[in-house]
Amino acid sequence: MAVTGKIVILIVFVVGILFQSPQMILRPGLLKALISNFTEGAFSIPVRFSKHGHSHKSFLRGEAVMDNIPLEASKVKYLNQNEAIQVDVDLLNDFKFGVDTQLMELAGLSVATAIAKAYESKKLEQVLVVAGPGNNGGDGMVVARHLKMFGYQNVTLLVARKPTKEGFLNLIHQAALNDVEVSYDASSYRENSAELIVDALFGFSFKPPVRPDYQPLMDILVSSSVPVVAVDIPSGWDVEKGPPTDDSIRYMPDTLVSLTAPKLCATHFQGSYHFLGGRFVPKRLAEKYSLNLPPYPGTECVVRLK
Repeated sequence: MAVTGKIVILIVFVVGILFQSPQMILRPGLLKALISNFTEGAFSIPVRFSKHGHSHKSFLRGEAVMDNIPLEASKVKYLNQNEAIQVDVDLLNDFKFGVDTQLMELAGLSVATAIAKAYESKKLEQVLVVAGPGNNGGDGMVVARHLKMFGYQNVTLLVARKPTKEGFLNLIHQAALNDVEVSYDASSYRENSAELIVDALFGFSFKPPVRPDYQPLMDILVSSSVPVVAVDIPSGWDVEKGPPTDDSIRYMPDTLVSLTAPKLCATHFQGSYHFLGGRFVPKRLAEKYSLNLPPYPGTECVVRLK
């Protein structure tokens, strides 16, 4: 874009901000980002509104999503259920990722990082993480801890049931030590008490129907009027076919964070942001399954696909 054209766009955008929200232009981070984008020749508008009406008014480097989507993103392989299961098996067995919680730690950190890019911590006072009984729930336990460490003030971890495995108990213990509120009672959740919900209830091994004791957790996701971030797969979805026909378990997340590689159901995703967290995938494994993973920018552990 010619310099003159960029100057015109910059002036129009600043005037628009002054007209709609004068205090925004006083934010040092916004001014710095505008100047940086302008001088580097990659000018972009830093305001995006989700379908929930929430505005995400920031830039990369601590706050909102403004990553460039790599061209290679269109070549990423989407896994069917058998491939998704086998990739996890290979990570644990062949590549010796910890059978306990190492993979959950890497996955959970990726999800928390994606959330920090899409939803500014200073704008959210209450975050609810819904964690199921399996490995997807373990990812959620890690997410809750990292969100708290990233500066999200009030993070609640709602666990489907008290685990018996030491690894899961340790993850909950670690979250609690970082001032995450831990609850096992879905009935204590008040509608609209959270401003962001993380869905770590069910993963790609889910088979309907939902057990009655898990339905209250599913109801929280389905009835949510605030953005929901799905960990790997939206709960209730078929890993290959996507959203279910049953309205009691059907919902569309605002953000999807695929882990390792996107699953086929992600082709049905119609929310705002789609991230991939899989920088921990060994090159040999990626080649074995022809994953065609996109490059991760700099030292980032996630890359935006949408």
